[in-house]
Amino acid sequence: MLGFNRIFESQTTANPGIGRALPLVTIPLYALLKLVAYSDRLMPRDPAGVLHCLIHYEEDSERLYGVEHRGTLIDFDLAGAYLLGHDGQKLIDEALTANIRPILEALADPDSPLGSSTVYEYRNGAFDERLRTLTARLFDAYRKGLGV
Repeated sequence: MLGFNRIFESQTTANPGIGRALPLVTIPLYALLKLVAYSDRLMPRDPAGVLHCLIHYEEDSERLYGVEHRGTLIDFDLAGAYLLGHDGQKLIDEALTANIRPILEALADPDSPLGSSTVYEYRNGAFDERLRTLTARLFDAYRKGLGV
């Protein structure tokens, strides 16, 4: 599966107090793997998992202030999504880019059915038009951060 070759080089560890550290996949790699998983099984829970990351990535970080893309300031509400993409740039290659590009383009399109089903899944069966609009903007910022 695309992206799994990156797990060992980009893993982090956590010590949950059980006497040993546990290896964990980083959030940037998790988001990429969820997009690859969606390309394989077409389950809306996968982009919904990415949406959760886009909403909450670095939410209490000073990194959110003054984020720019090509000399233009990124909206503060989208900065975490952009940074998630930026932090994932080093993990993607041509094959992974080709795989996730159409998915990201669909999720960044405010009229895409994939974006609507992602919001529906994220909200546990409820639709929220405001979140749908934000979802397209978040995925567009993420896509720009990735450089895809």
